[in-house]
Amino acid sequence: MEKERKRIRTFTKAEIKKAAQTDIIDFINSHGKGTLSGGGRYPKYYINGHGSLVIDRKHNYFYHNGQHKGDNVIRLLTDYEGYSFPQAVALLLGEELEQHTPYIETEEDLEFTYSYIKDETTTQAANYLTQVRGIDQEIVSYLVENDYLIQDKRYKNAVLNWKKFGLPEEEIIGATSIVTKKSISDSPSKYIAKNSEKHYGFNITLGQPKAVYFFEASIDLLSYWSLNKDLNDCRLICLEGLKDKTIIKTIQETYQKFGMLPSDGIYYGVDNDPAGHHFFDSCDKNYNFRKEAGKEELIINQSLIPYNNQIQKEIYDQVLQAATTHGVDKNLLLTIQKIENNLTMTNKISNGWKAYGFFADSPNEHAKAQEIQLDESLEKVCQAIKEKQVTIDTIADLYQQNDLTLLEEKLLKDRASELYMMYDQENIDVVYGVSKDWNDYLKEQRSEGLITEKQPLNSNVLSTDRIRSSIPESFTYYLQDSKTNDVVRTTLINKYQADPMIVDALIKKRLIREDDNQRIVYLWKDGENVSGGQVTGTIEDKSYGRSKIEQKILDASRPGYGFNVTLGTPDEIYFFQSPEDLLSYWTLHKNTIDHSILFALSDDSPRSMINLLNEKLEQGVSFKQVNICINKDKAGLALIDEITKLEAFDRKERTLMTDKGKQIPIKSVRPILGINWQDEVQLKKERVKELSRFQGGPTVQQQVEQQLSISR
Repeated sequence: MEKERKRIRTFTKAEIKKAAQTDIIDFINSHGKGTLSGGGRYPKYYINGHGSLVIDRKHNYFYHNGQHKGDNVIRLLTDYEGYSFPQAVALLLGEELEQHTPYIETEEDLEFTYSYIKDETTTQAANYLTQVRGIDQEIVSYLVENDYLIQDKRYKNAVLNWKKFGLPEEEIIGATSIVTKKSISDSPSKYIAKNSEKHYGFNITLGQPKAVYFFEASIDLLSYWSLNKDLNDCRLICLEGLKDKTIIKTIQETYQKFGMLPSDGIYYGVDNDPAGHHFFDSCDKNYNFRKEAGKEELIINQSLIPYNNQIQKEIYDQVLQAATTHGVDKNLLLTIQKIENNLTMTNKISNGWKAYGFFADSPNEHAKAQEIQLDESLEKVCQAIKEKQVTIDTIADLYQQNDLTLLEEKLLKDRASELYMMYDQENIDVVYGVSKDWNDYLKEQRSEGLITEKQPLNSNVLSTDRIRSSIPESFTYYLQDSKTNDVVRTTLINKYQADPMIVDALIKKRLIREDDNQRIVYLWKDGENVSGGQVTGTIEDKSYGRSKIEQKILDASRPGYGFNVTLGTPDEIYFFQSPEDLLSYWTLHKNTIDHSILFALSDDSPRSMINLLNEKLEQGVSFKQVNICINKDKAGLALIDEITKLEAFDRKERTLMTDKGKQIPIKSVRPILGINWQDEVQLKKERVKELSRFQGGPTVQQQVEQQLSISR
């Protein structure tokens, strides 16, 4: 019999044009295999190591800067997403993707609008979840009854609604649509509704959330819940990918809404692949939350990565052969490769501690994945082990050239010890193909006879009347502090010209800290509490814009507040544009400034300044003068200009009127020699040195001290 010919779908010019008009950002958010980073008109798209793909939202094009070329969404699919031309056009025409609307710059995030039409039935959606994915029937019924799950009338897709706080009675702020019938083999199976809440995802709150469970995908979340139907007093959160900002937002929101931190644990049920392991390690390194506000005991980050003990047989056999040939401990070899690339055949790094060089060849998680020559990698690491006499206790010696921090070394050693023990006890599963996620595990258990429906569901969802809806006054500090403050101290003294005694005093009071990424952390004192904070990087990087320095406000910080210091019994207040300006100005006037509040505004809003003045007056503070210490730049001039436009500002008297009718004199103060206050300190020091050389007299040290004592 003649083999049946494969029919090829052809498209008209009109169909191709329509497909090309599909919004690139909408496609990436719903079907993209890479990672979208950044906002505005030109976000970046990382896929298969192509870090220079830039999306132009206005013209609906992508550009590859390295190759100086760009094209439309069809070319993106064929060149980078792995589709043929017919597949790409068919996908763009056949799926529910938005047609492109030119990007318009806006300061506000667009409001989420629920666009799905609810079908009269959920039969197809429920059947897909239970029969194809193996999700527990009682859980699916619970989702339907509480409006977490609907069936889209048009496409019959399963739509999982993102409820605020994970509570059934709360508003829907986003949605994940899961395709129940795919028209193209291996095409993406889900997408996120347009303008869904940022740094959020599908989530369920059960009881009082004393623990938090994070998953990459909603199907994984539902799979884990199906396997653990007795779960209670927790939140189950879908990251909708690997987005660390969702971690921070969830912890902060849970504390604000329910008045509790996840003291019973933070669990990461991400995928068993290099990206999943890298994500967990990075979060474990960077995010350490306290069990109670104001207490030092930390919540332990716990890995729930499935199939962690599986090893591909081909790899296992080669490791055993290398261990025998070179006389090296096989368990040590397995541990090293597991840490570097998760015992795979690619060079993708699978840890967050810069442990790479033998199997993974780059610390960049977005680096292009390439197949490795495993025999060569094994020979290379065996030679290094023998030359450096490496044991499981000295494994960090393999990575000395990568400049691991002390924390990274500790985390590396801890993980290595855990893995080595697992391999030494032969707690492994050698397989032909390694499984990946919790849905794989659920379906595997189903195939072996598991019936989850035999166990009743614990659906003790927290009721509205038991919710603590008020936001606590306390700010939750979530960064991991470095063991020393050496980098921050050196940067503040040498770069920002801050007086060492001032810096040391603030470090001692814990108002200035160094986090594990060697950033300066300024905590915002608010009476007896800390109400927020901000960070300033110590390493220049072009990706941070014109300033080349990372600057950000910590999540859940008090709006309009900032870093501040109170000296004596204040009767004056000084406002600054940044904490660094505050420290430099204080250095200039350290011997004369007293009985004052020094305040670095976290925004450029004069209204924030007025609100703060009124707040201090309510607390009984009386000011004889307000000083606005600005730089000689556009931002400084703009701040003064905005202040003069306030109704509370009296141009004739140059005063500010408070809410209680009190008029306070206001004065602007600017650097004389420099552009900003750091320049001012440096230039005055240089002037004193110059005068000392030509005029003799007092020592340079005495001159500097005199110059630093000049009154404002």
